[in-house]
Amino acid sequence: RLSYFASAIWPGGNNQVLEEALKKFIRRSLEIKNPALDPGKWMTDQKKLLLAGWKETYIKLTPKDAAELGLSLSYSREQKLLVMHEQEKSISLAHYYFMEGGGAAHGNFSTTVATFNKQNGKQLQVTDILNAQGIKVLPVILEQVARTMYGVKNNKPLDENGFLVKKIDPTKNIYITGSGIGFIYAPYEI
Repeated sequence: RLSYFASAIWPGGNNQVLEEALKKFIRRSLEIKNPALDPGKWMTDQKKLLLAGWKETYIKLTPKDAAELGLSLSYSREQKLLVMHEQEKSISLAHYYFMEGGGAAHGNFSTTVATFNKQNGKQLQVTDILNAQGIKVLPVILEQVARTMYGVKNNKPLDENGFLVKKIDPTKNIYITGSGIGFIYAPYEI
């Protein structure tokens, strides 16, 4: 079994500066090296390359060998680039990527987000959203949220409660919504 799914938004409107910033993020996320290449064509080409490589790898297997290998022959790739949240002054995009294959115990995924100022196209960072005092207390807030999310009721350090870190630093992988700011971490990062 081979499964491939890809989709992406593509901006169109009156704000050239914002459109170029969003297109740059989309191309970088999808790893499109040629700026003139249409993302739809790129996705179709990726599908063809993936299918050709998969077939080439397994075409010589006998039915018996294929049956013995079973699901380890399966490969799945999913990629989505979409608007996560939009409001009057900002827009947040998310790039979700999932891959599973080769008989691994489980697939793996990543999500990359970026928030842009709609007036000037600038990608916003934590320092554009929070003042110095807010940034200073952010690790404490992130730890409180993590303890709540994962049901940690004791006062032991995070790394004694199943986390891979002693403290949670803010990531650059941020987005904003109408109700606040969000931070996305990679699997096994914290």
